[in-house]
Amino acid sequence: MDKDNYSHKLYKHVEDQKKADALAWSFVNKDKMILFPYQFPVLEDDEVRLKITYSGLCWSDVSNCRGHWGPKTYPLAPGHEVVGVVTQLGNKVTKFKLGDKVCLGPQRRSCTKCKVCLSGHENYCRCLDPDQKLTYNLWWGGYSTHMQQPESFLFHLPEGIPENVAPPLLCAGVTVWSPIVKYITKGMTTAVLGIGGLGHLAVQYLAKLGYDVTAITSSLDKVEYIKSLGATRVINFNSKEDLKTWENKFDVILNCTSVSGDLDKLVDLASPLGRIIQVGVPDITDKLKVGNGLVGKGIKLTGSIIGSPKEIQEMLDFSDKNKIYPLCEEFDFSEFPKAFDHLEHGKPKFRCVVNIKDYSEKNGYFK
Repeated sequence: MDKDNYSHKLYKHVEDQKKADALAWSFVNKDKMILFPYQFPVLEDDEVRLKITYSGLCWSDVSNCRGHWGPKTYPLAPGHEVVGVVTQLGNKVTKFKLGDKVCLGPQRRSCTKCKVCLSGHENYCRCLDPDQKLTYNLWWGGYSTHMQQPESFLFHLPEGIPENVAPPLLCAGVTVWSPIVKYITKGMTTAVLGIGGLGHLAVQYLAKLGYDVTAITSSLDKVEYIKSLGATRVINFNSKEDLKTWENKFDVILNCTSVSGDLDKLVDLASPLGRIIQVGVPDITDKLKVGNGLVGKGIKLTGSIIGSPKEIQEMLDFSDKNKIYPLCEEFDFSEFPKAFDHLEHGKPKFRCVVNIKDYSEKNGYFK
């Protein structure tokens, strides 16, 4: 086990919880998660401080904290699916007021000046160090009673979306929404591989947008539920007969799994000149493997990650209007390690969300 690290340049560890501004569940090394009392960092002019009410857990948290995406600096408190209430405003904040119910996702900032930012694709900005760009590196995320976020990547939570199921929309929701609205047009046949945390939202969005959507899964116990989300049909990814039947049928396939090794099968399912969109992020050790079909059929292989502020707002509005919510299992703030273990070992059917509000109110951290 790596040595514990309690020293952080922004979040000062406090031994006495009564003297702490906030509490976070923080990794002090890649194997150890502890309750970490800390003092608030300085609030920048364009930042909003919020008390967190609900926070989602994402497989990215596991990959990040366990070092699956490369070495990390500890202590580290992840979490990038967050709903909260505004408690303090930086001097130059104009979009929000005290008491607003807000939500945020994986991105903190973009440079605002590069070609992709100016074209409205701020999520692909490469001009900032990840510590400044992302919610869950240097700056801590939603595994805490509080956090700070620049107003440019903070959003009003629509009144119609229940706050206890809203957090995953800010990551899983926009991650599938963005490529759907960017690459899929009327008349295309669509399929979604992996009907988990990402896929069960993708099926709902495609169905509500009017597409014929096929769900591809190896979890046959979910078939009736998947159809209730709007899938026209469900095919078994482990069935050679199903795969043969649907060969060359899909104009667009959204791969919501984090494993890229099955792309050969997806190439077979894709129609000539079709597109495969990879939204699940593999570990750095995973190697991309595709056969001759990628070239022979002219398949377009596309990556996509989260979404721009414009796309996030559109996703929130569409989810609100169409009552598209993730299916969530809820835990108490004191159960964060339990929730993380539940996520890490593949037990949740879809998403995990932690209720932070009740714990903070009971223990005096909502101040």
